[in-house]
Order: sequence, then C-alpha cells, then structure tokens
Amino acid sequence: MLHEFLETAISRQLSNKAACLVIPNKKSITLHCGDSRPDTLYDLASLTKIICTTLLTAQAICEASLSLHECPWPGWPGVSVGNVLNHTAGLPPWRPLHSLAEVYDIKPLHPPSGKTLYSDVGFIALGALLRERRGRGLEDFAHLLGTKELQFGGPEGVDDPRCHALGGVTGHAGVFGTLAGVGEAAQFFLQSLTNPSSPLELMLRYFALFPGERALGFDRPSPGGSTGEALSAGAVGHLGFTGCSLWVDPLHQGLYVLLLRRLDQGERQEELKNFRREFHRRAAIFFR
Repeated sequence: MLHEFLETAISRQLSNKAACLVIPNKKSITLHCGDSRPDTLYDLASLTKIICTTLLTAQAICEASLSLHECPWPGWPGVSVGNVLNHTAGLPPWRPLHSLAEVYDIKPLHPPSGKTLYSDVGFIALGALLRERRGRGLEDFAHLLGTKELQFGGPEGVDDPRCHALGGVTGHAGVFGTLAGVGEAAQFFLQSLTNPSSPLELMLRYFALFPGERALGFDRPSPGGSTGEALSAGAVGHLGFTGCSLWVDPLHQGLYVLLLRRLDQGERQEELKNFRREFHRRAAIFFR
C-alpha cells in the first residue's frame, strides 16, 4: 500500500524519484521508486538545518565555543543564537544573495523574541559563525552522525540559488544524502530524544524539548501541516523545499523519512503538502 502510494509521486509528476524509510517498533520499511536507488543522492535542502547546523551548534555549545544566549551579530541587536535556532530573530524568510557580506546588511523585520518567522537568513549567518568559532568548515558534521552517506554537494548541483552563490556549503542548505544516510541521522536524533548517553545527545534533547512554536533547530507538527495528525505532539523534524522530510516521534519510538526530487519550482506547494500529509497518515498505520 505504501509503495503504491509512493509511486503516485512519479505518476503525478511531483518527482522523478522517491524513497522512504519508516521504522516502527524497531522494524524497518525501506522503499525506492522511479529513478531512486540505494546509492542515489538527494538534495536535502533545509534538512541541512537540522542534520548539519543544529547538530554542530549543539556540539559547539557542549565544547563551550558557543552559547545559546550570546548575541554575536552587531547589525542585529538582541538577536541571540537561540533566536536564530527557533526562528524568533525577526529576520526575513529569505533575500537574494551573492555574498556572505550581504547577509549582515539584511535588517530584521521586527524585534527578536517576538513572533515566529521562519528564516533562511539566520541559519546562513549561524553557519558562518560556526566556521569561525570551530576553526573549520561545516563539512565534518557527518562524522558526528557516524555516516559516510551524507555530504555537501551532489551530482545534480544544489537547488537553492543562495547556497549556490555562497559556494554550496551553508548553514541553511547544501547537504546531499542517500536514504540510508538520512535514516542514520534520524536514528541519531531519536536516540538523543529517547535514551541520550552523551553530552551531545543530551543537548539535542534539550533543543528538541525547548518550548515554543518551534524547538531549537527542529520544527514541530502543526495543525494542517505536512504531518497531519499522524505524529504525536512530541515529534520533531524538518522539511526541505526539494520534497524531503525527516521526522522522529519519541512517543512511538519511530521515525519517518521521505525523499523526493520535486519537478516544480513551488507552484504545486499545496499538492506537495497534501502528498506529505497522506504519506505520514499511511505510514503511521505501521505504528498501531
């Protein structure tokens, strides 16, 4: 049933390839459709925010090279690292960019710690701050997850024009991965939420449980959103513009990974949201 549904993404031309991983109760359901193979690299788009940037921020805090409460950007008074992580910095969602310097010229739309406003801008700045504080690039994130199947860059080139303009390695986009690689990241996050055993895992759990419309770095299910009513209120994850998504649900001890390579440029957003919602509804059956 789930395989047939996944194939509708191909037949409806939402994507030319599709893959999913669902792990309920320590059982694994792995599916590939269309042009997808086990070694296919998907552009993960904004999954970069949790798989790379949120992870490295948690590690930097554990190493005391970064603090959630510091406000390191002179042009954004009062904007803390924590504000960027949970999208309460007041920064605009996106702006056309050609250089990193342009990022810091962007003005917040409202004071920090007010309403939640999803923003790529803050995560681009956070990625640059991580490079500065850690003294190395963002590319070493994958070793923290224990996988070799996640990396910056892929054969198709990154979809996000701002990431492309900034060299392909940014805090908001640029990571590519196989289904197995994203699955390993999801299992690491699930372990961190359910049975943390290291300072990094404990910090990620703190991030995921942080109160608010969004957690620190992670998104939460929302009414009418892409997960529908399938996941518990304690689930966390993220979406990617290219059609990818990753969610972990500690209440049900499970995870959901959906990978697509959408063929439109945003015109079919509502159709994609409905597809994701139905995917999670059908996949949730395996948790009963």
